[in-house]
Amino acid sequence: MNIPSGYCLLKKERSEILIKENYKQYLLKHDIYTPENLIKTGCRPASAKGRGGVSSISIDGMGGEKMLIRKYLRGGLMRFINSDIYVGASRSFKELDITVKALSKGIPVPEVLAAITVKLWGPFSRAYLITRQIPSCCDLASYFSDLKINEKQNFKQKKQKVLRNVAQLIKAMHEKGFYHCLL
Repeated sequence: MNIPSGYCLLKKERSEILIKENYKQYLLKHDIYTPENLIKTGCRPASAKGRGGVSSISIDGMGGEKMLIRKYLRGGLMRFINSDIYVGASRSFKELDITVKALSKGIPVPEVLAAITVKLWGPFSRAYLITRQIPSCCDLASYFSDLKINEKQNFKQKKQKVLRNVAQLIKAMHEKGFYHCLL
């Protein structure tokens, strides 16, 4: 396992956590070793869409800063058979590694505070990712929905401008060697 610079590995019972060192003391005040409990204590932001959504939780001692915790869930037909169990313990750790590499290349991505794997039995596990919540941020679908309601006159022009910016960011990712199967 590759441990990125600025992160450390914690192990307790069935949980393995790669955690950002300068957030460690704050995140350990929360129940991060049992992420399902942490998800239940958070509130789900209205703007959080996607498979399963995310929970928003204030980080104690960080002056109002919040974290988002997301459980990895399968899509496609596989979700009907197995929605959240993966083989191996690398799903969230791989995303952390890719995110750290993207940041080092100047690609704007959310800051990962912790990647968590909870082992179930044998090679099977569940995975979670904790990121720092970016204030006043929302997903693209929510943004367009709000824009359509609030900007009826200029909706098309503003939407086109945002989509051009998104295309430029994806192009920059590709130029820097980062490819994502969904983009």
